[in-house]
Amino acid sequence: MSIVLLSRDLMLSSKLEGAARRVDQTLKVIGTDEAVLESVADCRVMVVDLEIPGLDIDELVQNLKARSPEGIQVIAYAPHVRTEKLAAAKEAGCDLVVSRGQIMSDAESILRSFL
Repeated sequence: MSIVLLSRDLMLSSKLEGAARRVDQTLKVIGTDEAVLESVADCRVMVVDLEIPGLDIDELVQNLKARSPEGIQVIAYAPHVRTEKLAAAKEAGCDLVVSRGQIMSDAESILRSFL
């Protein structure tokens, strides 16, 4: 099983890649929400950057949960000032919604709690 990151943020991708290694997982980085659905079969945890242009978090979460035979955990993040996006992710059913700062500072412990 692996962790999939939907993001175009190279700094966060690098941070999460290191955190994934420390919890004995691999990280697959995907830049578009269309490509994410193809990765669900081997994915246990999906980390979603809510700043992806055109992202419909409600639709994405519904599709992920429907296509995941063993149940996928979805972690969503955005800058803390993007309160509407964070609220939409909670409403969509994400398992954890955090600020970008939280995921940057606590990536390893967040991932560990979902594995």
